[in-house]
Amino acid sequence: MSQHDPKARIQRQRDSRKQERRQERHTDNAAIRDQVRALGGGDLDHWDSDSERGQGDE
Repeated sequence: MSQHDPKARIQRQRDSRKQERRQERHTDNAAIRDQVRALGGGDLDHWDSDSERGQGDE
């Protein structure tokens, strides 16, 4: 596809939007992890190891 091909332009726009959403999710997830740590919730690795053993906070 050439640079002036409408299909190529649309695909580039889609790819760009996809990348923007991916970056926003990454940033949002990092902020959530920081908030959980600040509240004393630990790290994601800790949560995964608890759920694997079936030992929650219940």
